[in-house]
Amino acid sequence: MKLSVKKLPASEVELTMELDAPEFAPLWEEAEREAALNVRLKGFRPGGAPLELARKAMNPEHVLEESVRHAVRRALDEAIETHQFTVLGQPKVEVLEASPRTPDAKGGLRCKVMFAVFPEVKLPDYKAIAKRVIEKEKVAVKVTGEEIEKTIEWIRSSRAKVTLVNRPAAKGDLVEADIESVVGGAPVEGGTLTGDRFILGESRFVPGFDEHLFGATRGKKEMFTLRAPENYWNERIRGKDVDFTVTVKGVFERELPALDDEFVKGLGPNFQGMASLRANIEQGIMIERTDRERERLRAKILEQIVKETKADPPTIMLERTVDSFLQETKELAGVKKEAVNEENLRKELAPKAKERLLANLAVHKILEVEGLEPTEAEVRAEAEALRLDPATHYDYAYGVIRHRKLFEYLEKSDK
Repeated sequence: MKLSVKKLPASEVELTMELDAPEFAPLWEEAEREAALNVRLKGFRPGGAPLELARKAMNPEHVLEESVRHAVRRALDEAIETHQFTVLGQPKVEVLEASPRTPDAKGGLRCKVMFAVFPEVKLPDYKAIAKRVIEKEKVAVKVTGEEIEKTIEWIRSSRAKVTLVNRPAAKGDLVEADIESVVGGAPVEGGTLTGDRFILGESRFVPGFDEHLFGATRGKKEMFTLRAPENYWNERIRGKDVDFTVTVKGVFERELPALDDEFVKGLGPNFQGMASLRANIEQGIMIERTDRERERLRAKILEQIVKETKADPPTIMLERTVDSFLQETKELAGVKKEAVNEENLRKELAPKAKERLLANLAVHKILEVEGLEPTEAEVRAEAEALRLDPATHYDYAYGVIRHRKLFEYLEKSDK
């Protein structure tokens, strides 16, 4: 067997295979014997007819197809062992010439086999990148006294006693209302709320919303239009005119509890006074911000590693990643299949999907090089620690521990 391997862009491989007649004939004969098992001739049990007779009832195209399949399997096995390929997807075979025997003893098989392989990944100096990003980007985490006091006020406000009153709404009241939001004649996604409750003067609606409800009474319907700021938190309505229809269902007066030790003790057994409450709040905010800062730095590190990683993933890997991205996007948005143009959405998601794929390839390669790939025992232990069933959440637990092991290693390398 003569094999020639040609590496193509996008981690594709073209394998040209040649077998002379003596090499190909046994494979053809094997395919004939297999086909003969399914031949039924009168006077013979199924598969029991002599091969000479059975040949006349065989489909020669099927015999050719099977003999080529046997040859391609041998060729792929040899190429995989020689070049350490990891084949992805189903190879495509193009038969250029196929003849088991000819009167002049020529013939044989010549064909091309196209297949995708797991891409070669060339990593940058990821340890140096981690050190550089940490030194340049790391921000000191701190908590101010003002933030602690705001948190205490939020806790106090959440435990306020509310009483339904029959008077115009004033700043600081709890208002219950049905709200409709429309832009350009179309309802805003998530903008129709029934029985929504908010503190007047502290809502997260478009600026000016609360002011339109000052003095409103139960049963009153208010209709008004506001322009959402360009930096508004809801991207869907930034810079647009929003038509609001608000029907007030109730106005509630709020009575805040006294801020004393009795109030603090009512929050739980761990709080014995204001000092312990403040210390607990500071610790909680500090832990949250430290975690957030750590994940921000990790994202920066990975982003830079991916930028400097060289890889040419095959189309099949990109398509699978886009498929996964598409499914996640539709599930998060609650989009039904028939309600979205999948072709356009796939094009829109393709760049992000490629970034994710390159990140996965880089992480996989680093873990492989450093011998950090999670073991099955580690993954199962992680799933159990997360109170998940390892059988159904194995991939999730694997991803969690892989992420942690990678960055703990890179952060340690920075020391």
